[in-house]
Amino acid sequence: MRRWAAAVLIGAAALCGAVGFKPGWGVLSARGVVQLAKTLDTVGPLARTVADAKKAFEVLNRQGVGSRVWGAGAEGPETLHPAPYTPSLKGLRIGVIEHYVFDRVNPEVEGAVREALRAMADAGAEVRTITVPELTGCVDVGIAIVRPEALAYHRRWYPERAADYGPDVAKALESAVEMKASDYVAALRTRRRLALAMRRALEEVDLLAGPTVPVLAFPNSDAFKPVLPGGEIPRHALTRLTYPFSLSRLPAITVPCALSRQHLPIGLQLGAGPGQEERLLAAAAAFEQVRGAWPLPPQ
Repeated sequence: MRRWAAAVLIGAAALCGAVGFKPGWGVLSARGVVQLAKTLDTVGPLARTVADAKKAFEVLNRQGVGSRVWGAGAEGPETLHPAPYTPSLKGLRIGVIEHYVFDRVNPEVEGAVREALRAMADAGAEVRTITVPELTGCVDVGIAIVRPEALAYHRRWYPERAADYGPDVAKALESAVEMKASDYVAALRTRRRLALAMRRALEEVDLLAGPTVPVLAFPNSDAFKPVLPGGEIPRHALTRLTYPFSLSRLPAITVPCALSRQHLPIGLQLGAGPGQEERLLAAAAAFEQVRGAWPLPPQ
């Protein structure tokens, strides 16, 4: 029997009011995961609270860190340098890439996340605006990597068994057939520049923060319709703000921070430098304390 495991979907966690923790790429073994993108797939827990996510991470990590199964990272080794797990925001330098994370964001999402940032500042964090120009076109880079890598894995079934795939997955795989190898190679080069830029940013600050998803939860029937401002497709918007951490293969976490007027969850995303999983979990736990209890779903 094929062993299946779940790669964490931070965007989906944010829309569901859950905590989603993505360790750095390769920190947890991806052996047994049905691949989406070989060079990006990351295993991590979905949980009710940061404390639960931390416990799950510790259990998953008992076999040791750095257990990659697909080779070394292009940006160098992701050696862990754990910071002490002390849930506190005091003295933390938090960077906000405003030109990217608040671009084309639902007003309720932006308002909730800005309020979360103010609460973190009130708790002793230093919140500052930073810029990372290399993030321009981030989604296009991600698509140019993910789709060919997904097709490479699914070649054994697709297109011979195309009818067995959902229409959205089949459409993505079909588009990959038409992609040029040179576009994939160029995207890998761009990804490396982006990853190095993200690491440089995280030398100036301890954490990066912003919305996890720029939109509120949407009907699945709208996922691939150009219904957002500017004709953006909701499915692409879902990963627009998480791609910087996926492509740079850095740890990130989403924590619920507010509910919209329609009682839809809004997520705060925090990201850290290589090997800073413990610091990231501690900061997220500290934010939970500042935020207060999260309402349980209605019965």
